[in-house]
Amino acid sequence: MITYQKTVPDSLHHTCVIVTWPDLAVSDDGKPIEFANFADRSVQVFGTFGSGGSVRIEGSIDGINYSTLTDPQGNNLDINTAKIEAITELVRWIRPRVTAREMIQKAEADAVAAEGRCQVAAEELAALEGKIAKAKAQIAKILG
Repeated sequence: MITYQKTVPDSLHHTCVIVTWPDLAVSDDGKPIEFANFADRSVQVFGTFGSGGSVRIEGSIDGINYSTLTDPQGNNLDINTAKIEAITELVRWIRPRVTAREMIQKAEADAVAAEGRCQVAAEELAALEGKIAKAKAQIAKILG
């Protein structure tokens, strides 16, 4: 099982996470990651594919039984060329799995997930409410 590397970019105010499964080869599966708390999910696959080789993006609700996920057009995420795809289903666990009739020399799967604008808006609202409370206290103090 290929473990992942997880990155939470500061520049995106901790509203998204990037996960990388490096050096996938024939019959490898990536260690599953929990992505259920993220509204938007996409995956990028790249590398050197042999004929018949692909990286399948799978998901699970129970962490035991995995099924192939799909893009917004309903196509299975069996990726055999470098590309980026959105993930349609909301599942608890996501992982890549190499399926190949012939050798995949090397592939990498990167997934990104974002909390969505709602989370950022909630944080901004909380900050504004704090400022409003301080302003009200200052006004009350002035008016005595």
